[in-house]
Amino acid sequence: MVPAGWHVVDVPAPSLTAAERCWRRTLRGAGISVTRAQVTAYASRLPLGERGIREVVERAVHSARAHGRDVAHEDVAAALRTHPDHDPAGLARRVPASTRLEDLVLPAATREGIDEVVAHARWSTAAHEELALAGVRGRGVVVLFHGPSGTGKTAAAEAVATAVERDLWVVDLAKVVSKWLGETQRNLDLLLSAAETAGVVLLFDEADGLFGKRGEVTDARDRYANLEIDFLLQRLELHRGVVVLTSNRPAALDEAFARRIRLSVRFETPGHEDREELWRRLLPRTLLATGASTDRVAREELTGAAIRAAALAATVRAMEGGGPVTETHLDAAVRRELEKVRRPRAARAVTS
Repeated sequence: MVPAGWHVVDVPAPSLTAAERCWRRTLRGAGISVTRAQVTAYASRLPLGERGIREVVERAVHSARAHGRDVAHEDVAAALRTHPDHDPAGLARRVPASTRLEDLVLPAATREGIDEVVAHARWSTAAHEELALAGVRGRGVVVLFHGPSGTGKTAAAEAVATAVERDLWVVDLAKVVSKWLGETQRNLDLLLSAAETAGVVLLFDEADGLFGKRGEVTDARDRYANLEIDFLLQRLELHRGVVVLTSNRPAALDEAFARRIRLSVRFETPGHEDREELWRRLLPRTLLATGASTDRVAREELTGAAIRAAALAATVRAMEGGGPVTETHLDAAVRRELEKVRRPRAARAVTS
């Protein structure tokens, strides 16, 4: 409650142009040289005033000096990521973004879509100001990654966060969704507000569980479920950060959700050449027995996640036997992955 005689004045965040000027002035005063694009990225990341910008730069300088080096862009970016240190309140888990774009093995069309997501995450705020777009809706970057399970959607979200130098928060749907009336909406509002303030990439994995189609109202339970989806759609439209949703069943998403999506990227089961590349990256020749090769197992139509699991299983068995990975190890591991999805083998196994 505001004390008697007091007046509360909402001070808006500085415009991007004003924030960029402040960043340049503060960085120049600290003797830090960065590019124009990096300044725009700092200003777009968090709506900081002069004091907040000064605190970030001071932290970057102290960190660099503690490590005995000149302060650089990496120090400023790291200081910005931890200013302030927000807690997702148990509604999401913070995942250290370590996967890089170059770690992904994807078809050209999918990779092009990912690159476009990165561009929007970096430049959307600046583009809105450049075009003088009015209104508060639709300023966030909401993207949908859809396709079969195991095709790299979650890894791609992590790579996007790494590329734009932001933390990744993975939403815990079990904590967000509540059976109590109004609690789900409260949790969603709290989570989106915290994510926006922290400047993180927010990931709703298997989003169809939360963004599913609204159904016909037959009782109070249906009505409240539809209200939750209505609230989420409207709240998402007001969000100013980056949100990634993944789904194995995009047709199950509510139709009204489509117009809130800025970008949609399709993930496919890897083709033969991509599978060969995945096997080569996971099991280089130095780990294989003499004469062993991953060429034949690459013919099996496995997802990237299944190939990773098979490579790990083959390596475990090889280490257990005290030797390199043989084709027998590879065949056994691939057979188990195919059994999981009830698919017959395409290539004849090696008999020992």
